[in-house]
Amino acid sequence: MKNMIKIANYKSFGEEPQGFEEIRMFNVIVGRNNNGKSALLDVIAECCKETIEFRKQDSPPGKRAAIYGTASIDLTTATGVFPNHIRGDGPRHRGDYMASEYTGKQIKFRSYNGTRKGQRECISLSMSTSQYYESEGGRTQKETELAQRVTHCLEGKNFVRLLPERDVTPEPSGNSATALSSGKYVTTMIQNIYNRAEYNRGLVTKTLLNAVNEVVMPDYEFVEIAPRQVEGSDAWEINLRERAGELVPLSASGSGLKTILCVVALLSLAPRLLAQDRSASIFAFEELEGHMHPALLRRLLSYVVKRIRKENSILFLTTHSNVVIDYFAADPEAQIVHVTKNDRGESVCSAVTRYLEHRDVLDALDCRASDLLQSNGIIWVEGPSDRTYVKRWIELHSNGELREGTHYQCAFYGGRLLSHLDAAQPSPEENDFLSILRVNRNAAVLIDSDRASPGSAINATKQRICDELESSRGYCWVTNGREIENYLPRSAIAIAADQQMSVDLQPFEDIGEFLERHGRDIGKRFERTKTAFAVRAAAATELKDISGVMDWSERMTELCLRVREWNRLPATE
Repeated sequence: MKNMIKIANYKSFGEEPQGFEEIRMFNVIVGRNNNGKSALLDVIAECCKETIEFRKQDSPPGKRAAIYGTASIDLTTATGVFPNHIRGDGPRHRGDYMASEYTGKQIKFRSYNGTRKGQRECISLSMSTSQYYESEGGRTQKETELAQRVTHCLEGKNFVRLLPERDVTPEPSGNSATALSSGKYVTTMIQNIYNRAEYNRGLVTKTLLNAVNEVVMPDYEFVEIAPRQVEGSDAWEINLRERAGELVPLSASGSGLKTILCVVALLSLAPRLLAQDRSASIFAFEELEGHMHPALLRRLLSYVVKRIRKENSILFLTTHSNVVIDYFAADPEAQIVHVTKNDRGESVCSAVTRYLEHRDVLDALDCRASDLLQSNGIIWVEGPSDRTYVKRWIELHSNGELREGTHYQCAFYGGRLLSHLDAAQPSPEENDFLSILRVNRNAAVLIDSDRASPGSAINATKQRICDELESSRGYCWVTNGREIENYLPRSAIAIAADQQMSVDLQPFEDIGEFLERHGRDIGKRFERTKTAFAVRAAAATELKDISGVMDWSERMTELCLRVREWNRLPATE
C-alpha cells in the first residue's frame, strides 16, 4: 500500500496539497533553488513527531499548515475501533464484520499544525461506507477514530538530517550530544565513543575507518582515525593518518572529506550511540555533491545505498546533481520528485516517470554531458540495447561488485557513427575524428562484427578502432559471432520473445530471421523494439547459461579486469 505525504499552506506551498504520492526507500528531490526542496524535508521531520510544530510565520496569514497522508488500515486498528461484540441486529452491526470490511483499505487523513496524532481528521477512504451506518454522524465518528489510530510509515521514526551548510570542527569535551544537522557534535560523538569506557572503541577505529575508506579509496587510504586534544585547549579534533604519513587534523582537509565523515558517522555511529533500531531511522541529506568530485560522489552514494538497504531505512536526498539523478533513475526502489513553481509562484511536485519529465528535470538543472569526462572509464557501445546487455553481463561476471555509474559509464557511438571516431592518442592537431581517449583516457569499445560466416573479415573502420585502442592500452571487443545478441542463451531469447525455441541461435545467424522462423512477426517485433527485448533478455540471462557461449567468459574476464584497473581495484581469482 502507498503511504502518501503532502503539505498545504507552508512556506512556498499553497492551498493545494503537494508532496509525495508515496514514500519509497530512496526519495530524490530535485529542482531549482527556493522551489521548496528543503521545505519538503521539514514536512518529513514533522511526520516523525507526535505533534506537528511548524512555525506560524511560515504559513500565509489566517491559514494553518496541514499535512495530508494515507495509511493502510490493519486488522488490529480496525478491531480497536469495532470491538468484537454484538451491537444490534444483523451482520452489519457486528464488530467483527465491520472490522473485516475496513481491514486492508486505505484511509486519507489531515493533520493541522499544532495537533497530535489523536486529532487527525478523516478525509476519505478507498471504499464506500455509508451503507453501514444509520447516521452520517456515526460514520464520521468511527472513521475519524480510524484516522487517529492508523500508523503512517514515517510515524515514530528517528529523523536524521544533514544540511547543505555543514562542517566538522574541534569541540570541547564533556558534551554528550550526538551529531546535529550542521555537522556540529560529530567530533564530540566520535570522541565520546573513542574515549569513554561504556562504548566500544572499535566503532571508531574499525567501523568508521573502514566506512570512510570504502568511500575515499582509491584516491586515499587511511590507516588510522583518532580524536586528539588540541594543544593548549580543552577542544578535541578528529585526525586521520594515511599509510605513509602522520596524523593530520581534519581542519586541514577539504569540505568533501568532512561531508563524507558526517554522512558515514550519521549512518554507522549515531543509531548505535542512541541504541536505536536502525530500521526505524529516516535519513535526509541535502546536496551531498558540494565540493565533491563526481567519482567520489558516486562512491559515497554507493555506501549510503548499501547502508540504507542493509538496515531497511528510508533515505531522502535533495540535489542539483545529474550524477545523483542518473544514479537513482533506474533503481526500482527509488523515485525522483521534481519541485517547480506554478504561474502563481506556488511550489508543485511531480514524480518523474516519463521521458518528457526526465528531460524537463535535466533542462531545469542545466546538466551537461561533462560527467563522462570525469568517469573512471567508459565502455563505448552501439546503442541502448547493447548497454543493457553489457550492464547485466558485468553484474553477473563480477557477482554484483562492479556497477555502472560507480565503476564505469556507458556511452553510445551509434553504429555508423563509429567511422567518425578514433582511439589514437589525442594530439593537438585538428582532425575529422572525435577522439574516444579525449573523452576519457580509460576506454573499451564493444563492436558487432556483422560477419555472416567464420571466414569473413571485419570492415576497415572496425579494424582501425581495434588497432588504435590496442596501441593506446584500451580494450576492443569485436563479437565472435555476428552481433551482441548471438551471445544470448536460448532460454533468455525464449523469455524475451515469449516463444518456445527449439534450437540455439547460431554464432553467425541473424537473430531477426531466427525469431521469424519460430513465429510469424516475432522477428519484425524484435526489430521494432530491440531495447525492450534487451531488457527482458538481460533480466532472464543467468551466468550458468551464458558462461559457455563462444568466447563470452574470456571476453568478460578481460573487460572486468579493465574496469577494475580503472578503479584501482584488485583483480579477482
